[in-house]
Amino acid sequence: MLWSHSPQMAVHGPTNGCTSCGIAILRSSPMTMESPCQKICRLNESRTYCTACKRSLAEIADWAKLDQATRDKIVDELPTRRLDRN
Repeated sequence: MLWSHSPQMAVHGPTNGCTSCGIAILRSSPMTMESPCQKICRLNESRTYCTACKRSLAEIADWAKLDQATRDKIVDELPTRRLDRN
């Protein structure tokens, strides 16, 4: 099974990226992991976070390398970020 950035976008090589934002995604595991990606990547004016999922560019790029506890913490913070960043 291939790692995917989102349920609909399979990553087929050792590195690939989101087709919307071009951020490289590393394939780190044969498992599929969930991501808050909404497949509509749009960067804010200062290009520091995605206005759709509210993750920072570093969080997006490192998602596959993060442990489950860190990913869970980020996902738990997203509702607050959505209020702060809209």
